[in-house]
Amino acid sequence: MYAIPSLDAAGAKLYIGSDAGIFYCLNTSDGSVAWSYPVPTGTDKRIRSGAALDPNNVLGATVYFHCNNGYLYALNAATGAWRWTATTGNAGGPPVDTTWDPHPVSSSPVVDSSGVIYVGSADGSVYAFNPSNGSQKWRVVLNTSAIEPVEATIALGRDGILFVATRANPEFSGVGGNVYAIDPVTHAVVWPFTPGGDVGFIASPVIDQSGFVYAAHFDHNIYKLKAANGFSLQSWFIPAGKLCQTPSINQNGLLIFGVSAMGGLGEVSEIAAVNTADPNSFSPVWEITQTGGQSFGNSFGSPAMVCVLGGTAYFADTLGKVCSFDTGAPMMAGTWPTFECGNRRAGKTLTYPTALAQLPAYYENAFTDVHRLDSIGRAVGQAQGYYLSYCGYLDTGYAAALWRNNAISVPGGCGQGTALANTYAYGINAIGDIVGYYPNGLGYALVWPDGANSTTFYTVLPDPTGYDSAIATCINSASTIWGTTWSGPSYHLVRWAKSGDSWPNAENKSAPAGDYAYAYGMSETERIAGQARFAAGAQLHAFVTGQ
Repeated sequence: MYAIPSLDAAGAKLYIGSDAGIFYCLNTSDGSVAWSYPVPTGTDKRIRSGAALDPNNVLGATVYFHCNNGYLYALNAATGAWRWTATTGNAGGPPVDTTWDPHPVSSSPVVDSSGVIYVGSADGSVYAFNPSNGSQKWRVVLNTSAIEPVEATIALGRDGILFVATRANPEFSGVGGNVYAIDPVTHAVVWPFTPGGDVGFIASPVIDQSGFVYAAHFDHNIYKLKAANGFSLQSWFIPAGKLCQTPSINQNGLLIFGVSAMGGLGEVSEIAAVNTADPNSFSPVWEITQTGGQSFGNSFGSPAMVCVLGGTAYFADTLGKVCSFDTGAPMMAGTWPTFECGNRRAGKTLTYPTALAQLPAYYENAFTDVHRLDSIGRAVGQAQGYYLSYCGYLDTGYAAALWRNNAISVPGGCGQGTALANTYAYGINAIGDIVGYYPNGLGYALVWPDGANSTTFYTVLPDPTGYDSAIATCINSASTIWGTTWSGPSYHLVRWAKSGDSWPNAENKSAPAGDYAYAYGMSETERIAGQARFAAGAQLHAFVTGQ
C-alpha cells in the first residue's frame, strides 16, 4: 500500500486504499474490516491517495478518495455505499520518474469548512467539487504552457486560500517544482513561488498557527513562505538527503520530518527538525540517524504527533521500522492539513476550535494567572498546586507556569524543586526563552534560557549599579529583556541585552521626573509600554516609548 491512512474524529475507524483497487474501512479496536469498496471501472485502479472525511456533508458523513483511474469517489463513511464519482484527469496517476520518484502517489482530497472538496491532479490542475452531487464547481490549470503534475496534497489557509505544490515534469526540462496560491472565490492564481528543481515537491505544504506556509522541496530545502505574497522569508538546507515526507509542527515551533537517502553522495536517511521560531537558523537543530543501533530507511507520508500533553511523535520508514521519540511538545494547534488528531482534512479550518478554554492549575480549581502569550500559542504566568508532581516531587504552593495546548508544566522542566516556589513567569518569546521574577526578600529578575524546550535552570539577572531588586517582564525574538529595577522609592526601567548564551549586563534606562517607571510590554523594535510618574507626587500615567 502506498496510500496514507486516515482516522475518523473518534479514532474508531481507519480509512485506507490499496494498489488492488479496494478501499477499506477498518475497526481500530481489532483491525477487522468494517466494510470495503472495490473500484468498479478503469485500467489503473490503484488507490494511492489518502482519504478525506467530512462528517458534516448534507448527505451524511462522507469519505473521499482519489483513484488512479482518474476519478474522485465519495462513499458513505459508515457503510461504504457509493454516493457519487467525479472525473479529475488523474488517469494513471502522476508521471513516473524512474530515478527519483518511481512510485508516485496521487494528491489526496481536502475539504474546506463549507464542505467543498479540492484535489490536485496529474494533469496539472486543481479541481473543486460540490459535496452534494460531485458536480465540478471550477478547475484551475496551474501552468497553461506545460503540465505541472500535482502529487502533493493541497493545504488550506485559514482564509480559504489553497496552497498547491507541484512536481517537476520529467518530460519537459525546467517545468514544475513550484508552489501556487489559489483564491477559491475568483479561481485565480494569487502568486507562484518558483524554486524549480529536477523533482520539485512530493511532500505537501503545511501551515503553522501564524499562517506561514512551509514547503519541503525534494532537493534538500525547506522554505518558509509568506501566505499573502509567496515571498520566501527563510529557508533551511538539509544536506543529509532528499525531502519526500510532509513535516509535522509541534507547539515549540519545531518542524519535524524524515530525510531520505536517494543515491546522492554521502546521503543518510534520518529524522530531523528545524526551529521555525528562530529567524537566524538555517539548518537542522537535531538529527536522528539510528534507532536501536539500526539505520533508518527512506520515509514518505508524515510523522504522527500526539495532540495533547507530552511531545511523542511516531515515525515509520520503508524498511518496516516504526519508532517513537520525544519532540519536546505536543502538535501545534494550527491550520491544516495536519495528519493527526482524528480530523485530517475533515471539514475544519482549524485543528482545534477557536473557543475559551480554562487553563489548568497544578491541582484542580486552584489559582492561575496568565500574563503573556507567544506567537505559537504558548502562555506563561503563575499557578498554584503541586507544581512538580509530574516530576515525582511533592513541592506545593505558587510557582511559574508554562501552558502548551492546555497542558501545564514548569519552565525548565523537572529538577528545580523548591527553588521554584513563588516564582512568576512574565514573558516568553518564540525561541522559548522565558523571563520572570522571584520575590525572595528582595526582588530577583529571572530568565529561563530556552525554558520552553529544555531543562535549563533559571538564571538570576544582574541588578544595575545602585539598585538591589529587579523584575523581568518583557522579551522579544532577539532575546532582549526589559523590566523594572528599584531601590527604596526609586523605580527605573532596566534593559538586559543577550550576549552569547547569557545576559551579563543591566542597563539602567532611568525614569521621568517622578522617579517611577514600570515596563509592562515591549514590541519587537523595543518600544516599551508601561506606567510612569511624570512629576514628583503625581499620579501614574500610561506611556509608550518611541512616539
